[in-house]
Amino acid sequence: RVLITGATGFVGRAVCEAVVREGHWVRRMARGSRSQPLAAQNDRMEWVRGSVLCPNDLRQGMQGCDAVIHLVGIIGEIGDQTFERVHQEGTLRVLEAALTSGVRRIVHMSALGTRPEAVSRYHQTKWAAEEAVRSSGLDWTVFRPSLIYGPGDGFVNLFAGMSRWSPVLPVIGRGTSLLQPVSVDCVARAFARALDSKAAVHQTYDLCGFDRLNLPQILQTLLQITRRRRVIVRIPRAL
Repeated sequence: RVLITGATGFVGRAVCEAVVREGHWVRRMARGSRSQPLAAQNDRMEWVRGSVLCPNDLRQGMQGCDAVIHLVGIIGEIGDQTFERVHQEGTLRVLEAALTSGVRRIVHMSALGTRPEAVSRYHQTKWAAEEAVRSSGLDWTVFRPSLIYGPGDGFVNLFAGMSRWSPVLPVIGRGTSLLQPVSVDCVARAFARALDSKAAVHQTYDLCGFDRLNLPQILQTLLQITRRRRVIVRIPRAL
């Protein structure tokens, strides 16, 4: 029985399906309004309403569970949803609830590039969350995905939508930084299979695709697949 936080997100939906395919029972945590009904449930999947910043919600969500997959994260701050609150405080709350509920197994979502003394606050808070997981005393596994693509993603589909109406696609700066995009299905399978893997306990994995591409190459691939002709324009970072 697995509690999955961040279950309604782009990655969360794929992870829930992959965990069920591995034969587990899933409890999906959603943060919606108390007045809104949650989606329908099936035989091996149910919903529970709650926030990772609310200890009581987490304790209730973890009742009867054997493991937790913690996926909650943000790439931009809005109001009180800051990197520190969501990444650091949210992870600490999940760890505390797991310890008090007797849940020993945790699989944690971090991000590629997370490291000590990182420049961005995003990576700084992701590193602090990783350190908390590693020192929790639980049976942990940490995954650091690269750029994740798939149906409903916020990157490839952003440019795909732009290419429908815009004659140009922008690249900010030189566009020489290399990325290793990874499919959401691969990421989801990694999380699901780690649950039963003793070899994955106390391990940190980078999740990357095989191809190393810069942004112009990714856009060229996108245009080739969609059979569109657009001009790729480099925009100086200063502008």
